[in-house]
Amino acid sequence: MDQQPTEQPSPERARPKQNVFDVYKVALDDLHRTRSLAQKFDTFYLTIITLLLTADAYEIATTKFDSWVPVVATSGVACIGLAVTLRWQRGAANLYTITTNRYKWLREAERHPAMRQIGADIFSQEFKQVYRPDVPKKKRVEPSAAQDRLSEQEEERKSRFYSSTLVLQILCVLVFVGVPVVLAVVTSLTLNPSVLQPIISGK
Repeated sequence: MDQQPTEQPSPERARPKQNVFDVYKVALDDLHRTRSLAQKFDTFYLTIITLLLTADAYEIATTKFDSWVPVVATSGVACIGLAVTLRWQRGAANLYTITTNRYKWLREAERHPAMRQIGADIFSQEFKQVYRPDVPKKKRVEPSAAQDRLSEQEEERKSRFYSSTLVLQILCVLVFVGVPVVLAVVTSLTLNPSVLQPIISGK
């Protein structure tokens, strides 16, 4: 009795599934590198801004408000600080966009049947828990195209990490602009006390 040869899976059948895992792993490694780069990027600019703010603090602590030199010095520091902050803001925005796109791609890759078979849905689950925690579990259905766009808008609005970075950048701009302005006002009043006479006398 002749035995029928056992059918072996062809490389063409196994290749698409294997390619999904390979591309997913490459994208995941690239995401980790991008996140690490973003952290180093923030640390680099925060170090520079800290040094500039230290120079401002030194000028404030040592000034007697009897000269315009501290005002000029802090104005120079403000120009450098604003330039540094703007470059930091632009670079952070670009890195945030790149990272967001990678997260989006990974979530879409997790919808592949081969990924669902092994339960590889960590990014999809985290997205629902972090950005959509107020949606009841009973009402959660497969996202449509409109829901995907809404989720992406929510992700843009609700990213806590990027929002905190934006707040910090705005505070840096306010400090760099505010220090020389305050010093200029106080120095001007100190050098011209007659300006305060009408206010003090109530006239």
